[in-house]
Amino acid sequence: MRVIPTKVHGVLDYLSGLLLIASPWLFDFANGGAAQWVPVLVGATILLVSLVTDYELSVAKLVPMRTHLALDVLSGALLAASPWLFGFSELVYWPHLLLGVAEIGAGLLTRQVPDYRVSSAAATPQEPTPGGVPKGENSYQAGDVIEIEDDRTSTEAQRHMQNDEELDAHVRDKERQRAANPTRSDSAEHLPGQHDS
Repeated sequence: MRVIPTKVHGVLDYLSGLLLIASPWLFDFANGGAAQWVPVLVGATILLVSLVTDYELSVAKLVPMRTHLALDVLSGALLAASPWLFGFSELVYWPHLLLGVAEIGAGLLTRQVPDYRVSSAAATPQEPTPGGVPKGENSYQAGDVIEIEDDRTSTEAQRHMQNDEELDAHVRDKERQRAANPTRSDSAEHLPGQHDS
């Protein structure tokens, strides 16, 4: 279930990017090797991608939110596995593992459509087609309540329903009669509401 709003995810992106860049000095593993540079590079990548992601806290809307979240999961997996991939697990692994798992979690729990897009789509009225259905793809989603305008009055609609029921009952009676006496001709029979001329 994706519960993190994209705006909150944006704040987390900038904070986690800065934390990753500073982590070698904060947690005292700035040795100039892979242990230092993997989180710095992942943090810088997070900041750069965040600046161009299609969500509330970016400068340019170039990277779709789904792509951004996929990159979060991949970079989190790389970060979490990096102590063993690059052979520095004897020196340090907890910051890489914990921040990597947090990055994966943020990627899996964040909504895939920016919140501002959802609210602007809901606020924009769509031009209806002659059948009353709005034009455009994905006009409605599951759970939407759709109101259909009907020019007929309630009593008129009830009268039409009653006529339909009477006609159905008449057709069923005729079918039973035909089944009971298949040789009888029904050409002279009339439906309800028909008049002889």
